[in-house]
Amino acid sequence: MTIKDKIILWYLKKIYLPKREMFYYPGFIMENLGTKNIYLREIAIPEDLIINIENKIQEKIAYEIGKKFGWYYAFSSKLPRINEIEKKKFLEYANFLVKYMESVSYGKNLKEKIDYDKKVFHLFADEYIVCKNNGKGYIFGSGGIAGIWAYVTNDKTIEGIQIKCVGKGNKKCEFICAPFEFLKEKGYKPIRYIELEENEIINKEYSEINKIRSAVWAKQSLKSLIDSKIIKYQFGNLIYKNEKFCLVDSLLMYLIEDNIKKIKNCEKILWDCSFDFGRKLVRLFNIENVEKFIQDLFPALGFGDIFIKKEKNKYQIFIRCFPWNKYEIEFIIFRGILSGLLSEFYNKKILLKLIRKKINSEDGFSILIGN
Repeated sequence: MTIKDKIILWYLKKIYLPKREMFYYPGFIMENLGTKNIYLREIAIPEDLIINIENKIQEKIAYEIGKKFGWYYAFSSKLPRINEIEKKKFLEYANFLVKYMESVSYGKNLKEKIDYDKKVFHLFADEYIVCKNNGKGYIFGSGGIAGIWAYVTNDKTIEGIQIKCVGKGNKKCEFICAPFEFLKEKGYKPIRYIELEENEIINKEYSEINKIRSAVWAKQSLKSLIDSKIIKYQFGNLIYKNEKFCLVDSLLMYLIEDNIKKIKNCEKILWDCSFDFGRKLVRLFNIENVEKFIQDLFPALGFGDIFIKKEKNKYQIFIRCFPWNKYEIEFIIFRGILSGLLSEFYNKKILLKLIRKKINSEDGFSILIGN
């Protein structure tokens, strides 16, 4: 690593990131987009869950989710586009973005190579998030990177593929993003997806619904769990008893479900992956009170302010200030994880259904789930 790269990484980790990430409030994790009072709602999502989802759904669906996610994240972050700034500044910003990805633990020793005129982007890494474990990595890897590069080059035909992967036995990971026809001419077989919109996601409605509100029940913030050393924080990653969670825009949760529900039987796959992860949490950790565990951990992971009511074998779980986005979903991931937790703990099936969802000024976006 060059001295320049070391200085950039130091700046990102010590100065830039602490100003962007806000995790001091129970129920909320926020990322400042660099504009005053403009924040993204983030959640901490298990890497193992993403790995299992990618292993079980069609590659094309995983890639589309990733490309959409990368595109909308770049759009919301107002990343500078190739036609808006001069070449030198564009290339400098691209390098800064790559180092930012490394600083939030997306990969190790990231390096880029860019052909500005042909809009070709190569990314090299000693290892990369998710794909190092399953040899795929469409959501955060080829799809996600392609979405960002498509946005900044103002070219929806940009697609991404992974040429090499540590998870497939290669010594390093390597991605290439370029116009679809360019990749085909080089002999690659990219997935094609161009249904990307220029819709403003972070608008007045989003900001009002997702703004920070005082918790009624939640006592733990992510910072309080980090300070008490229950959770270990490593710039962009959270380690909870050797289980890795990734800080991401909560939009990803919505995009995964919104895309999967269009494919027959895929909702069941998503439910099973989430349910199994909930069961895994019980097997890994010495949980004495599962209701308290849920009410302490999930608000700290950014899922809102949680109250659990239990009468005999019936549960009603009310979550206020749940991360909101425009997509209409049934919250399969969240319900699945909690159902798995309760089922494994009590050694019987407890399947939580969505009872209602509502928006108001006091609670922001709230959902009620129960069995």
